[in-house]
Amino acid sequence: MKIAYGTWESSVQLLSKYMCVLSKYNPGTAVEWKHLRSNTEKIKTLNYVFWAFRSCIDGFRHCRKIISVDGTHLYTKYKHKILIAVTLDANNQVLPLAFAIVDEETSDSWKWFLENLGRHVVYGENGVCLISDRHRGNCASN
Repeated sequence: MKIAYGTWESSVQLLSKYMCVLSKYNPGTAVEWKHLRSNTEKIKTLNYVFWAFRSCIDGFRHCRKIISVDGTHLYTKYKHKILIAVTLDANNQVLPLAFAIVDEETSDSWKWFLENLGRHVVYGENGVCLISDRHRGNCASN
């Protein structure tokens, strides 16, 4: 497995290169990072990463103004969570709008995700309905 896919550490280290290539070959794709504070500029520890493909951002303009958000566990060594926002198009097909990998499902991580969703996907739209299961997650950082 390590030979074919690398280690957990090498995969996380490649995430920034992957996002860079993703943006290069999908112009207009939004990518935002939030790192944990560090004593050195050379070492950055991932806290959150958000991305939304340009084609999905553009597609939202032609969809119902209802967005459903949810999160789930990534069962990996690092126990991160993935947050996702989706909508339905006119044919009742699911259109993924945005994704984020976060360290925990907290009020802070959801706030950060929703702010980026608003900044990159929903901007300029009025009357958008947000549907959530309102799961409290780990709200230790309220």
